Amino acid sequence: MASSLLKLSDVTANDSNKTFTVPAGYTYEILYGQVDYTSTATVGNRQILLEILDTDSNVIWDVHAGTVQAASLNRHYSILQGVFRETAFVDGDIQLTIPRKGKILPGYTIKVYDSAEVDATADDMNVHLVVEKVKI
Repeated sequence: MASSLLKLSDVTANDSNKTFTVPAGYTYEILYGQVDYTSTATVGNRQILLEILDTDSNVIWDVHAGTVQAASLNRHYSILQGVFRETAFVDGDIQLTIPRKGKILPGYTIKVYDSAEVDATADDMNVHLVVEKVKI
């Protein structure tokens, strides 16, 4: 089985919902990543969520940020293996914990989004993930 490191990025403006699909014949393991989220002045608490969905769009794993993000803020969400879930931002940053050796199967989807959908077409979310891509 050949493996390689791959950077997945989506920096499309005016959107708070990003998805990445594992191609046929491969598995992914998220090693680490960063979400930069800028909320508009629209009032409401944003809740950042990372989900893994199977080929039938069933959620098979998810993690919520340990706190919410209010309006008119820029925050950073560090996606890391094996860390404790934080419940507060530290200097604008919070950790999202992901499992070690969490293989994501072909056709499965990685979804990062604001589950509250406060201003889904105006908030800006940039997602960068480093994954190990393994040919099966």
